[in-house]
Amino acid sequence: MIFSRKILISDLIIDSSIGILEKEIKNKQPIKIEAKIELTSSYTIMDDIEQVVDYRSIVEIITKVATSKHFGLIEALSYKIATNLLESLSEIISIKLTISKFNVFNNCKSISIEEEYNR
Repeated sequence: MIFSRKILISDLIIDSSIGILEKEIKNKQPIKIEAKIELTSSYTIMDDIEQVVDYRSIVEIITKVATSKHFGLIEALSYKIATNLLESLSEIISIKLTISKFNVFNNCKSISIEEEYNR
């Protein structure tokens, strides 16, 4: 049997210090993070959290990185999140991150970047 597992995290909203404008440097702002994480895994027969990657650890790492310091660029934040996840969880094969900032322009709901990282 061929099997694959992905963890999908949607609409994770975090108050982060991000941006290059003075008002962004002085004030945290909400960002939205979406993550699609592919794992090396076999199918799980037992109903045991120790047999899978606990998605709580992924959300914890993302949140810790996003709130750890000021980032000028969302691209830099994306890279830091990906490297922390890859260093912390050996089961990760690939990560696709989408990070969105809101209210960047008056006529636009959000601006996003999407990046993929592979082990």
